[in-house]
Amino acid sequence: MRRSKGLTLAVMLATMMMVAVPLFYSENSEAETISVTDPYGNIAEFDAPVNKIVTLGFGLTLTVIDAGCKDKILAVDKYSIYSYTNNTKVQDLTASSIGSVYSSDANMVVSSMIQFVNTGLFDKETDVVVMNFSSAAIAENGLVDRLQGQGFKTLCYGSSSYTYDSVVKAVSDVVKLIGGDNSIVERMEDVKTSVSGRGVDLAESERPKAMYVSYTSGGIRVYNTGIAADMISVSNGINVGNNGSTAASHTEEVSFILQAGPDVIFMDGSYPLTEEQFKEVLGTDSIKVVKLEKEWNSYGPSTADGLETISGALYGPMPDGGSILGDLSIATTVIAGGAVIVVIASAVFFLKRRG
Repeated sequence: MRRSKGLTLAVMLATMMMVAVPLFYSENSEAETISVTDPYGNIAEFDAPVNKIVTLGFGLTLTVIDAGCKDKILAVDKYSIYSYTNNTKVQDLTASSIGSVYSSDANMVVSSMIQFVNTGLFDKETDVVVMNFSSAAIAENGLVDRLQGQGFKTLCYGSSSYTYDSVVKAVSDVVKLIGGDNSIVERMEDVKTSVSGRGVDLAESERPKAMYVSYTSGGIRVYNTGIAADMISVSNGINVGNNGSTAASHTEEVSFILQAGPDVIFMDGSYPLTEEQFKEVLGTDSIKVVKLEKEWNSYGPSTADGLETISGALYGPMPDGGSILGDLSIATTVIAGGAVIVVIASAVFFLKRRG
């Protein structure tokens, strides 16, 4: 009789676990077509995650690496290699360097891609090319048209005035294409949620004032739009560098900056001066100067670090724990797992009572 009860308990537990499995894995139980559309309407569809990817843009290259799929990178642009970036994430990258998205390198990119196909390294049906924006790349008969004319599935991300949300979209698309770790996308979304909740109760006149600048010969380039300008807005700061024109940026003298009266100036990572040297140019220590990392100004997951830094400079350090959302996927798994444990425990109790 005891053996019969034990067998019954084992059968019940096994059945319950079989029922519980879909709670965890039903999302991936059916194969779905992977379909991605870039901001210019180019569509790439696959029956499974791509085998190889060519990334023409440093942020896109870092996206693949951070998503845990470095081995899928076949080739990169010349601005993604270690000798140019000095970024340790690409130090051991063995991918070929095939030029850039700019018109001067278009022939090299196209000929390299054709050679990859001829040598069996790239399959037009299962692999993809993703690139950063350049006006030459998206122009008629530009790099995108030329690659697509050769049958390559090609996607392009960005514009001259891109936003944080457009970066999240690009990262999300690349992660989907390669079947990578989606937690890097979730973190970008969580950071925005946390940051955008700071300062919402303040009147516009009470919010910190800021501007984003980069170097240009003959003056200082101040930005109306672009990723850093957008992150100031997302962080509920006021971009006092915006002069109201439709241009993405404008060149100014120091007097313009001082008259605008920013609380914080964010410097492009490629600016040749240090923060202290820039303060000397301004002739004042009363304005906080923060130099951003180069990779934060690109289509990659580390842009979330840039958003946190900008928010911290405007409103002080982020509260402990950062994101207010946490990992929802983990929370869902814990809840589902808890439910299974409760059901199993109830079954054990029921059988014991019957015994």
